[in-house]
Amino acid sequence: FKDYNFIGIWTDCIQTQKNSNFLHYVLRRIYQLIFNFLLKRKWTKLYRAIGLSHTLDLDKNDFFLFASKNKNKFKNKFDVFKIKISKIIIGDLIYDTYLRFRDRPTLKLNDNFFKYLIQKSNRIWSNLEQINNDYKPKYYFTGYTSYLQHGLPTRFFINKGINVFSGKNNSQLNKRLSRNDYKHIENYKEFLINFKKKKNKKKLIKIAKNKVKERFEGKGQIKKHNNYLKIDPFRFDAKLEEKYKNKLKNIKGVIFFQDFFDSPHDWGEIIFPDFYEWIIFTLTIIKKYNLPIAIKPHPNSYYFSNSTKILVDRLMKRYNNLVWITPKLNNNFIFKNIDFGISASGSVLFDLAINNKIAISCGEHPGKYYNFTNNINNLKQYRKILLNLDKLKKKKITKINLYSFYYMYYLNQNNHLKLKNKNEILKLKSNIDTFEKIKKFND
Repeated sequence: FKDYNFIGIWTDCIQTQKNSNFLHYVLRRIYQLIFNFLLKRKWTKLYRAIGLSHTLDLDKNDFFLFASKNKNKFKNKFDVFKIKISKIIIGDLIYDTYLRFRDRPTLKLNDNFFKYLIQKSNRIWSNLEQINNDYKPKYYFTGYTSYLQHGLPTRFFINKGINVFSGKNNSQLNKRLSRNDYKHIENYKEFLINFKKKKNKKKLIKIAKNKVKERFEGKGQIKKHNNYLKIDPFRFDAKLEEKYKNKLKNIKGVIFFQDFFDSPHDWGEIIFPDFYEWIIFTLTIIKKYNLPIAIKPHPNSYYFSNSTKILVDRLMKRYNNLVWITPKLNNNFIFKNIDFGISASGSVLFDLAINNKIAISCGEHPGKYYNFTNNINNLKQYRKILLNLDKLKKKKITKINLYSFYYMYYLNQNNHLKLKNKNEILKLKSNIDTFEKIKKFND
């Protein structure tokens, strides 16, 4: 792309709005406007240094944009997912943006911030139309496709027939998007087909097997596999295990929480509108029927998100008669003491399956087409399974199949743009988070 002119789109255009008070909103917007101006000026200089000619605003002319009366009539939260602009579905982006930037675990249909996001979506779309008319871009590059600020430009430019590429995910440094696949996550629907096309399958299975073994060793190796995790869920702690030995004696399964605020619809549809509704429904059933199921909050979100900690602590008080597990407890120890585990779409589903435990999922997830989970399709079926867990049978799936999934999800290098000096660029996959590390890489 050395012969191309590069322009930037400043996408940092949605700010967290915790308070509904109008005066608080206006004061916060003024503060955010000043902060955003200074932040944008700094980053514009940095990007100009590597060849960006100039930067455009995604949210131009919307300081005085407030929630107006919503013409859409929503009977329930699922109706939100039907919202479209120019016949393109954007409801999932609005829903996930609300959770993240309203800092609430579930959506309220009468909330002004929700109505504001609908208005914001139309304004962003209008600005994108102007950008497209003025510059007629050939390519669009984005890091992510979650939330309105990333997802709307992605879907807009794809719909205009423009080449769109997203950035790094688990196994790709770059990915070409399309109308059939417009998310930055791996296209897990094609894992099985693509693995069959691979040469040296036995070698790849062996590599995956060794990596899986490393994953469960509990020596901090989890960063190589799930680099977003701050705490290794397989780290051994003898004192904790001793403490929970008796607590898990009569427990048959565990509910593994997911992050309530972090784009629950990235993988696709789940049977509940969000993770909070899933958890409330599940905990209510466990309490009502005294089911032998324990609950484990997600270590990442519990220890590194104040909002999540407050929410989980509140749930612990509300359902204080249930068995709650500390997020730090070693999953290897948990797997030895249970028959099944439940997650809406989390990576723990693979961990359960590879440890020969029944894995129950509640919608789209990366391993769905490998069929190693009991995948729930609707609310009625989910309730029935919860009340008949003793009748569940293990899936007949070979370890080879599980290793092939692991390879495709974590290790497969399927870059659409071929990179020069690939070995050097691959070093970027290591966690460069300090100036010293950047300098070392540069040297």
